[in-house]
Amino acid sequence: MNYWATIYRFAWVLLAALCLIGLTCVFIPKYRRARALHEQNLRVEEENRQIEEKIRVLRIKRERFSSDPSFVERSAREMGMVKPDETIFKFVSNTTGSGAAAP
Repeated sequence: MNYWATIYRFAWVLLAALCLIGLTCVFIPKYRRARALHEQNLRVEEENRQIEEKIRVLRIKRERFSSDPSFVERSAREMGMVKPDETIFKFVSNTTGSGAAAP
């Protein structure tokens, strides 16, 4: 009798282990997929925050363009624009890399 009790216990332990292994094999891929989706969600949320910050800055600039003439002029000059009848002087240094004087 003791022999059969040991076999039954071993069979139940084996059955429980097989069920545990089966459940693990089923849920590990789902867990990995959920984790990957969570990481992707975090990346997308960060990207959205960056885009929202750019939109906020652009809205501020748009408002300044419509209300601040000095900002408009400064921005235009940074892009290389000039007023009519203005002359631009660009100075280019004529240096050589060796440091020797040109003949």
